[in-house]
Amino acid sequence: MGACRDAGFEPDVRFTSTDLQIHLRLVESGLAAALLPDLAGAGDRKNLVARRLRDRPTRQVFATVRRGSAPHPGIRALTAALE
Repeated sequence: MGACRDAGFEPDVRFTSTDLQIHLRLVESGLAAALLPDLAGAGDRKNLVARRLRDRPTRQVFATVRRGSAPHPGIRALTAALE
């Protein structure tokens, strides 16, 4: 919403979901346009057109692990990939 407002318009929000696959299905069905992260895989869909934004919005991603689990090789690999 902030990106739309920064661009000078108020978005007409008709659907909300935290599930990115639902966002993609709404776009594929012609019911919505969506602002999605690369991880959603919109660029891999044949029937969608994905456009990169010039001034790409940023976000912060956090990983939370149980105390004492941080040294585990799997946890370390995941957090290294996120960094």
